[in-house]
Amino acid sequence: MLGDNGVLLFPTFPVPALHNNSSLLALWNVDYAMIFNIIGFPATHIPMGRDGDDLPVGFQVVAAPYRDKLCFQIARELEAAFGGWVIPTPHAFEPL
Repeated sequence: MLGDNGVLLFPTFPVPALHNNSSLLALWNVDYAMIFNIIGFPATHIPMGRDGDDLPVGFQVVAAPYRDKLCFQIARELEAAFGGWVIPTPHAFEPL
């Protein structure tokens, strides 16, 4: 259905970035990323800014099998347009 140039824009995770070591207790949060790995579709994560708690958020670009280059090209353009990765502030890593 995606053809040669179609992509999906899909959340990478259902929540913003998790605090250090908390991902071990939330294994169900990897489903959004894992599904495309299982079915063999290339996916590239794109950082898109911060949430209200200053934690990084983003989404993934998913293309048809063997269209990895398309994912990279779209990711590069979107990252340039939206500023890309920004170093977190120290208070973003304080425990809840």
